[in-house]
Amino acid sequence: MRIDLQSDTEIPAGRQLIEQLVGAHMVAHDEEELLHMVGVSISELYQSTPEHGLRVMVHAAYRAQGLIVGLLDLATRQSMALKSAGLGDTSPANSDSDSFREERLEIWSRLRDDQL
Repeated sequence: MRIDLQSDTEIPAGRQLIEQLVGAHMVAHDEEELLHMVGVSISELYQSTPEHGLRVMVHAAYRAQGLIVGLLDLATRQSMALKSAGLGDTSPANSDSDSFREERLEIWSRLRDDQL
């Protein structure tokens, strides 16, 4: 099986799925409600063919990766702007692009480790 990340027919379904899953995380009041909402979001995939479900999940994951990187870029620009304005840690950096990469990696590490 080959999945085309640019023109596959399941791209819209993958995008819709990731939007539903993110939405569930944003509005759920507790773990039980979250699990229920996630279950509802992916229930259609359980009833589909394995190939269809895999294609939708690949597109959802691909979209999620893009969203994560976009959010990291935004958080990095904001963090750097705060530091530049003297409102944050002002440790010296090698260059703008190097400091951006370093800051983004630091934010990603903190997010990944649940420290944000």
